[in-house]
Order: sequence, then structure tokens, then C-alpha cells
Amino acid sequence: MVLEWAKGAELEGLEAMESACSRFGVGLITLHKHYGGFRKLIQLEAVPNVPSEDDVEDFLEYVLSRKVDADKAFGDLWIKRGVA
Repeated sequence: MVLEWAKGAELEGLEAMESACSRFGVGLITLHKHYGGFRKLIQLEAVPNVPSEDDVEDFLEYVLSRKVDADKAFGDLWIKRGVA
């Protein structure tokens, strides 16, 4: 995951983002304004892993509760695969 940070702004909430990324094996890079471009800082290296079923369920619940169309599309996907 790459996040752009405003020049001079403090990295707020970085620990929570690192924790979430590490649960899913995702790396975290922040981009900072540097002259006419950006400078990247690797905050967390990606370490592939298999997230726990609870983490996956929590993530899906979070995403699907905020996007009504996504919830229906996700349900339709399972119906098409003959799982539901």
C-alpha cells in the first residue's frame, strides 16, 4: 500500500496502518514531497502470509457494510460459483 503524505505533515495513525498491513502481509510505503517530485520511505516490508479467517471476515464486513452494491456483487459471485 502506498500513501502520499503532505509536506511537513506528521505521520498520524501510521502504527494502526502498519498493524493492518502486517495482518494481511501487505507492505507499506509513504510518499513525501521532495523538491519537484516525491521521495518514498518504506515503512513496512511485505511479508506474504495467510490472514486468519477472523481477519478476512472483519475486513469483508467492513468493506461490504459501506458499499451496498459490493455486498450484492459479492453474494452474486458465490451464487454463480454454486457455493450459496
